[in-house]
Amino acid sequence: MTISYGFTSSGELLLSYGFCPPPGTNPYDAAYLSFAPEITDPAMQEKKQALIRRGLPEIDTFGLLIDALPAGLLPYAAFCSARASNSSAAAVEQLAVQLFDRGELPDIDGVSSEVIALEAVVKQCKAALPGYKQTAAAEW
Repeated sequence: MTISYGFTSSGELLLSYGFCPPPGTNPYDAAYLSFAPEITDPAMQEKKQALIRRGLPEIDTFGLLIDALPAGLLPYAAFCSARASNSSAAAVEQLAVQLFDRGELPDIDGVSSEVIALEAVVKQCKAALPGYKQTAAAEW
């Protein structure tokens, strides 16, 4: 016989049932963050086209775990969030080649694309935080 606790995070299991699985083994511990080229980005259309050419979605969602970043998150977040001084179609395509095709994290106008990506992740986390329960009392 198997007991299912449903789609339950380790924190919820601990608070409600007094146990939790080992760290990193519960797939429901992820916080899901979505990224897309920003509407206010002058290169938004060029970025969407570059994503489509690579078979990547215009909006992508990543499950963020406490102990690891999902594959593809940094390049995708950097690409969507970068605001280069040169936003021509050729410059956007070159950035897509570096990030997605070559797996590089280049500097963009003197700023590391890794820094740009991590700042975007922090921004998304802050935006998502109000949607998560903050106390055990919120369960009841």
